[in-house]
Amino acid sequence: MPNLLQLLSNDDGNIRKTALLALAFKGEYSAYKKIIPLLKDKHWQIRVAAVQCLEILKCKEAIPYLFNRLGTDPQKGRKVILDILAARKPQQQEEEDSSQVENSFRVRKA
Repeated sequence: MPNLLQLLSNDDGNIRKTALLALAFKGEYSAYKKIIPLLKDKHWQIRVAAVQCLEILKCKEAIPYLFNRLGTDPQKGRKVILDILAARKPQQQEEEDSSQVENSFRVRKA
């Protein structure tokens, strides 16, 4: 993984993008602290790849950074962020509902 993390700071945007996707598909959740700064990359394609990578990794720590980018990112980046945040909401709500049902079921059993 260290090589992939080093590639995130490469001058070539295609290499940064490829490294992001590789980290995502390898499931390298621990790399999120190195990925978040790429949400401010000068190239929108890299910002979008960083958003997608964080989504694949299901990185909850990135949510405040994503909301922050909504106010400053050009339209293409904002659309991807909005799509990802919108898709996340029902999933998170479903998980919370499921957890609440489990907890109430445990209480009834006891």
